Amino acid sequence: MVNKRALKVFRTSAGFEDVYIAAPSQKAALEAWGARRNLFAQGAAEIVTDPELAKAALAHPGQVLRVSRGTTAEHLAAARTSSSTKAKATPPERAKEKQSPPKPKPRPNREKLDAARAGLERRQKEFETAETKLVKEIEVLKAQLAERKRENGKELARLCEGVEEQERLYRRALADWER
Repeated sequence: MVNKRALKVFRTSAGFEDVYIAAPSQKAALEAWGARRNLFAQGAAEIVTDPELAKAALAHPGQVLRVSRGTTAEHLAAARTSSSTKAKATPPERAKEKQSPPKPKPRPNREKLDAARAGLERRQKEFETAETKLVKEIEVLKAQLAERKRENGKELARLCEGVEEQERLYRRALADWER
């Protein structure tokens, strides 16, 4: 697994442990750690230059060595102090920003809807007025038609009587002439 090139010792942290490896390159170290990102570019991994720290990793090249950074008691004490200092270190401005809810979206504008409804109501009233006017005109025309029919009927009856009278007179004159 290890090349014959000169080995370098690399270190990164994993929780409460430092993880060391003796590898020929940063790429080989990242592969051995199973890292998906370049920890060196992020500043989360580094080359070890201290010979005392590098000694154990060079004794087992290619193997990942985990070294605890302290005792469990030290870790618990550090966790208690770091959580309380983090709570105090939060700036008040940020706390206010996190507490305030996001601004609600503005309510949609009703002006166009109201204008459309007003236009609809206006046209409905105009149509109703025009229809009412036409119905009244139709009633007037029906009354005029009925009156006209009555007058025409009277005149036709009078004219028919005149025709009948003239027929009687003609027959009488014709009968007198034939004698």
